[in-house]
Amino acid sequence: KEFSRLIVQGEKPLIATAIVNRMWGYFMGYGFTRPVDDMGPHNPASHPELLNKMAEEFVKKDYDLKQLARWICNSEAYNLTSQFSRNNEIDSPERGETPLFSHMYIKNMTAEQLYDSLIVATGAHKSGQSNWERAEEQRRQWMGQFMVAFDNDSGDDSTTFNGTIPQALMMMNGDLTKNAISADRGSYLNQLLTEKGNDQVKIRKMFLSTLSRYPDRREINSAQRLISGTPNKLAAYQDLYWALLNSNEFVFNH
Repeated sequence: KEFSRLIVQGEKPLIATAIVNRMWGYFMGYGFTRPVDDMGPHNPASHPELLNKMAEEFVKKDYDLKQLARWICNSEAYNLTSQFSRNNEIDSPERGETPLFSHMYIKNMTAEQLYDSLIVATGAHKSGQSNWERAEEQRRQWMGQFMVAFDNDSGDDSTTFNGTIPQALMMMNGDLTKNAISADRGSYLNQLLTEKGNDQVKIRKMFLSTLSRYPDRREINSAQRLISGTPNKLAAYQDLYWALLNSNEFVFNH
């Protein structure tokens, strides 16, 4: 208790600045300092006024982490597009430059985030399962496979999807992906194909469930050609679903 009191005492506690810097880095991909745990006069922040103001307000809110997350996620910087333009093409912190936060930086998802994204988008854990306990056991097995695939070459756990061969193979051919594109009872694809609506309606819903957006005209036309060009419509929908789940737009946080 005394230690807690000491680290937050003073008009401008450094712990508040450190927490804000780390939270900003968590959501934005880069903190105000690089690395986020190296702060001081020798490593000035990229946006000191913003960092100090957020730390000041954070203290006033009694170190409310939920409020801090709301500030960051509702900020203009967080809601910018990840696309480059002539005005922000030099903003490339991945090349070692100071982040300007002029656009959203594409971030790798962790194994847990990618797993949960697959589950939410597809209902893979429900596919063919009528028993809750069996579904939970299957979930634990899949999560274990995911963590093994995310091990790095040194045998340590890799926390992010970096496109390694085991990770790519897991996404392309793993049991979870196979269940994700299954049309068995309980899966999203089964629900989609049994609902009323033409191919265009189903394509739009599939894009929304995986990429959180509707397809543009070019994407709709390509998907319709795929579906109408084969006598096996189910296989065509499964191919389209597989392609969306393995796209960069799905596996990266942008």
